[in-house]
Formats: sequence, C-alpha cells, structure tokens
Amino acid sequence: MSEWLDKLHEGAVEIDCVVAYLNNLSNGFEMTGNMTMAQKLYRYSEKLQKAANMSLTIFNKSLTSFLRKDGKSANDTIESVSKLEIKCKEINRLALEKKGELAVSIGYIVDSIRRIGDYSSDISENVINYLTGEEK
Repeated sequence: MSEWLDKLHEGAVEIDCVVAYLNNLSNGFEMTGNMTMAQKLYRYSEKLQKAANMSLTIFNKSLTSFLRKDGKSANDTIESVSKLEIKCKEINRLALEKKGELAVSIGYIVDSIRRIGDYSSDISENVINYLTGEEK
C-alpha cells in the first residue's frame, strides 16, 4: 500500500510542477498580448482539471474500499478507471495536434493523471484479492 501511495505522491508532484510551468507560460502569453495561445492553454487546463478531479475521485474511492473492505466499491472503482483512460486519450489526441512545449507538457500531465487511476485500480484489485482469499 505504501508503495502505491508513494507513486501517487510522485504523480501529484509531477502534475503540480508542469501545471506551474503552464501557468507561467500562459501568463507570459497574456503579457505579450498573445491571447490566442493563452486561451488555448486555458481550454486545456479546464480539460486537465476535469481529468485530474476524476482521478482523485477514483483514488478516494479506492482508499474507501480498502478501509471498508468493500468489494463492490472496489470493483466499481476499477470500472471507472476505463472512463478516465478515455478522457486522457482524448486530451492526448488534442495535445498532439499542437507542437513543442505545449504538447509535451500536456502529455506529462495526462500521463501522471492516468497513472493515478492505474495505481488506484491496483489498490482496488488488492481489496478484491484480499476479500476472495487470493492475496499475494
């Protein structure tokens, strides 16, 4: 469990660093009058925020299922990860239409968000394994 929490923390730190970079980039575009690029960054940040919120909700559900030893909730959590993956693929597809720093930065954030979902799914799978007696 502590290994997954460490990985989740690393993912959150990565997201925070890249988001700070994008915010600085966006502010720079606003200061130079390049509002088109600033608006594009804002549009991506809305999509990224929704995906990040979804990953945190999934993580919270996985921890709740772990603490309550709730197999149904754990299974629901695993199923919700596929929705997060679809959202992440959509954002990546949009980012790949761009070039350079913007596409790479968005890719880093999306990858971290997706990994948070994956680690949450791992926690939920362990709950199910524990409850069914198949714990490793």
